[in-house]
Amino acid sequence: MPITDDDENGNSVAKKYPLHKQLKDTSEYKWEVGTLYVSREEFKDRATAYAVHTERGLRFDKVDLWRVKVTCVEGCNWFAYCGKIKNEQTWQLTSCHNKHSCSRELKIGIMHTKWLGKVFLKKIAENPKIKLSTLMKKAYSKWNVELTKSKAARVKQFALDELQGTYIEQYRRLYDYCHELLRSNPGSTANKVARSTRRATRVISSTISSTVSSTISSQASRQSQAEAKKTNTSRPKRKSPSNDISSQQSRARSKKAKMTPSNNNSGQQLKDAAKHNNLRVLPTPSKHVSISQLKFMARTPPKAWKKM
Repeated sequence: MPITDDDENGNSVAKKYPLHKQLKDTSEYKWEVGTLYVSREEFKDRATAYAVHTERGLRFDKVDLWRVKVTCVEGCNWFAYCGKIKNEQTWQLTSCHNKHSCSRELKIGIMHTKWLGKVFLKKIAENPKIKLSTLMKKAYSKWNVELTKSKAARVKQFALDELQGTYIEQYRRLYDYCHELLRSNPGSTANKVARSTRRATRVISSTISSTVSSTISSQASRQSQAEAKKTNTSRPKRKSPSNDISSQQSRARSKKAKMTPSNNNSGQQLKDAAKHNNLRVLPTPSKHVSISQLKFMARTPPKAWKKM
């Protein structure tokens, strides 16, 4: 590509510089000073592809609107410096040192999601439900590079957005969609919404939120009614607390009556037993005494009864 340049005498001289070309095997790419790039992103993608294919730990030292500098790890003298040409959109490689003195690495920090999404775009287009583990294995088998699960998920999402389009880009076509509704359905109310895209998105979002809230409220009311029916059918009728107390008291009295025999019967039985066996007869207590207490009183002297 001829580019005019000034020589020592100030005369304009046309020089030819090589254009950047895409290569399948970037490991054989040779950095040549003066190479022209269409944009800054093209140079960054070339540096990323070179780092991945050669397994070098490259990083961007300087990235701004006028220059991009790529260097290798500490101790390695490799670098590439690209700058923007004045009054043009093209970028040019101004200086580089194309010799490495470092070892290969498995983790490439310069490998970003956008570049990987472009590389795996065809594979994800063939199978949009591809697993993340397959992408990780593909990266390791192809470039001998470790790809984390989170980065693989971002790569897949980026590729799907490129294929299907994001929601923001779809909402940008909302104005055209409203006009298409008006054309295909004359007499519709879309003309009130189709004046501005922002207003249309607001109106549609409000209608969507109102419909969603109404459906949620109707579902909640139905669920509450169904639960009330279930509780009415499944729960037994409660008794009043007064009835519960009276029934408990009656049960306690019946138990006491069973445990404590009457005074006359117990006294007569004791007298008969005493006459037959010549035993001591105890006086009948004024209070209700249990059978175990009576047995204790029969075995012990009267002095021990005070402890009861």
